[in-house]
Amino acid sequence: MTLEVADECNQKEIDVIGLGCSKESFTEHSEVEKLIDELRTSAQHQTNQTDIRLVERNWQRFSFILDQYQEQPHLIDSHLDGLLTKIINIIREEGLDYERFDTSTSEPIMERILNVCKKYLAGTTKVLDMFFYISAIYLTRPDVKDSYLPGFINWAHEVLTKDSAQFKKGVLSTLAGVFKHGQREQMMEHAHAVLRTILTIKFPPSELLIQLRNRLIFLKPRVASWRYQRGSRSLAANLQQSQPVETKAAISVNDEDDHDYDVPEEIEEVLNEILQALRDKNREVHLFVAQYEEYRPHLIQHLVDRKVIHWDTALHQMTFLDPERMKLILSTQILPRCTNPELYLRHGSSILASGKVISALCQVAKDHQRRLPEELGDAAMESITQTCIDILEERFWRSFGGDPMRIAVCHFIQDLSSGGFPLLDAVVDRWLKALRDDPTIPHIEQLEELRSIIPPPPLDISTEKECFDLWMKVLRLDTYRKAVITGLVSSIGSLTESLVKSSSAPFMSYLRQLVAENKLDELNLVTRDILNVFQENLNSVRLMPYIFNFLGHLLSSGCLDSVFKSMSRSLLTLIRTEMTNGGKPLKLLISLVDLYCHLLRGDQVTFAKSIIHLLNLLVNRFPRVRKITATKLYETLLTLTDISPSLANHQDHGHTQRH
Repeated sequence: MTLEVADECNQKEIDVIGLGCSKESFTEHSEVEKLIDELRTSAQHQTNQTDIRLVERNWQRFSFILDQYQEQPHLIDSHLDGLLTKIINIIREEGLDYERFDTSTSEPIMERILNVCKKYLAGTTKVLDMFFYISAIYLTRPDVKDSYLPGFINWAHEVLTKDSAQFKKGVLSTLAGVFKHGQREQMMEHAHAVLRTILTIKFPPSELLIQLRNRLIFLKPRVASWRYQRGSRSLAANLQQSQPVETKAAISVNDEDDHDYDVPEEIEEVLNEILQALRDKNREVHLFVAQYEEYRPHLIQHLVDRKVIHWDTALHQMTFLDPERMKLILSTQILPRCTNPELYLRHGSSILASGKVISALCQVAKDHQRRLPEELGDAAMESITQTCIDILEERFWRSFGGDPMRIAVCHFIQDLSSGGFPLLDAVVDRWLKALRDDPTIPHIEQLEELRSIIPPPPLDISTEKECFDLWMKVLRLDTYRKAVITGLVSSIGSLTESLVKSSSAPFMSYLRQLVAENKLDELNLVTRDILNVFQENLNSVRLMPYIFNFLGHLLSSGCLDSVFKSMSRSLLTLIRTEMTNGGKPLKLLISLVDLYCHLLRGDQVTFAKSIIHLLNLLVNRFPRVRKITATKLYETLLTLTDISPSLANHQDHGHTQRH
């Protein structure tokens, strides 16, 4: 069946495609659900040209509606579960005959669907997690599994034996779904082939749990013993029977079966790998398991009870997965241990862990664009503040185990400071006094220089500008330059206009002063630290928008023009590394356009590569990206005074070809 533009689709609808940026909600969700329902009905009963045209018209309308949300996909996120459920039900509906859609001019529809499945298994976005499930459901259909499942398994073997990590997770997830939803007897004929493939490949720990699903099929099928026990067919009589006796009998039978049954070697192997990975300090496995929701609370409690006392700081990573649970655990289990008489408890379980968790909760509040008291609540804020006071009063760093406690307290201070936790001035003054009374505290380098910069309490800082002027003095200290730059990235790259102005002005002034004084070596150290901060936060969903905005402001200011050519190639490499790892949000693509335009002022190699990337953005699937790219590129080319020889060579080459 060939889909053509229906007569009823007028030009007005076509013209407004791409204007979805004016939408405020998914207003057509009811219509889309109705179109999906009509698709099932029409596909099952189409017998004449009128029915075919109805399918075409519905498809045209469905495509038109979704096209309007290309630039605002978040508006349909809350409706995705319902829409996908309807589509999945159509896919798994055995009464739907796919062969009815076949024509003599194209490949069979079932093969076309399978090819689409293969194409999107390389995806990394959250929506594609559901796509793995859809692929598994489709491959286990009775009319698909016999003809296409063996070929898919052969294709999966080829993909998994290659070094394409992009495909591996998707293929493994789909195979796991196939073995989960397919009938056991029919899947056994493919199980050994899949097992041989898995055993020949060394998978990272995060994929071991997916392997486990593929190997569970080797377990002996088990049926509850009570299902085949003879008894009375009267419901009333059954309810009056002695339930404990029957339950005990059933349990004894099951226990006997379990005792006699040996777990297959294939299951033991992967379980040993998973357990070993969980015993080790393998953050990847911890995070992977914690994404599965039924396991999350048990894993978090395990980390609280067993890991943090051994100074393991993995707990704070769970904060981003379950902030509400972590708030409760912080208040009820971690903070109360801060003054515990046992050194190992107050050191690892309280001072180190609480600092990391508080810092993570501060970041959660920033991500949610909420004030910290609103995110944590008054009780938690008071509890954290009181803990800071208790630590000061106890002065554990002066008693037994003082050395590790001094290090832990320093980390605690650093975590609260980097997170921006708003302590009362009186508490801050007491901390500063404690630091000045005990200059032997380790890990405070260039202490005398810091004392000369930071005035004694009480600090008289009433405006943001005064605060950032102070940090510019700290920026001159080699030890703290990178840490200050990391903070400036979050401030200058933020969305708050007042914060951007108050933080960028002193920083740009500092850079211009370095240029005026011809201190290019110091300027190169600043650019080196900027690139290092970028590299250390690659693939950080939270920080990368701040980094892109920060670089946009910095390069627009012209403060780095004197050293830009020397750093442009390294900057381009980092940008390409970031953009080639998975799907990126629309805002990041728009910021990317600015960066590529700035990179046109780099060296010849940077210019040549950047212009190609900009040309690719001119044909991007988002209309807004195409428009912004065209405007920015045109403006940049007009203002380029030292046009790159690369562009001149391209122009000369084109001129020669025309003549």
